[in-house]
Amino acid sequence: MIATTLLERRSVSAFDFRCTAGPGDKPFAEQHAGHSISYVRKGSFGLRSLGKCSELVAGSVLVGHPGDEYTCTHEHVCGDECLSFFFHPELVETIGDNRTPWQVGSAPPLPELVVLGELAQSAADGNSDIGLDEIGQVLASRFVEVVSGKPRKPGP
Repeated sequence: MIATTLLERRSVSAFDFRCTAGPGDKPFAEQHAGHSISYVRKGSFGLRSLGKCSELVAGSVLVGHPGDEYTCTHEHVCGDECLSFFFHPELVETIGDNRTPWQVGSAPPLPELVVLGELAQSAADGNSDIGLDEIGQVLASRFVEVVSGKPRKPGP
């Protein structure tokens, strides 16, 4: 796994992850250290998390909750690329710290999230006026709204 740091702030960090694993590589269990959202921008991979199996393709999101275990597999395809955001607990609390959205493991390509994932990638590439920290927060907020089905309360 090649990881490139794109942004490190107190409330949010962003990384570019490029995985070169393929069908011959043995999967292994990993554990989320904190809250995260990883936008799959290229490739695909299998995910075993929270008793469910999913296939993540471009536009999907891998969702991290502190302490949750997951295993990524590459049985059909070699490699994938993700733009990943990691959120400080205080920011998660502000967005909405209900555990339910953060423990879904993954979400399929949903229009409401794909458009923000692509905007985030544009910001990461330097092709947008929006800051990478800003779009990361917007993506997290919209993710919680979409998955929970409840609009977020407006902030002060």
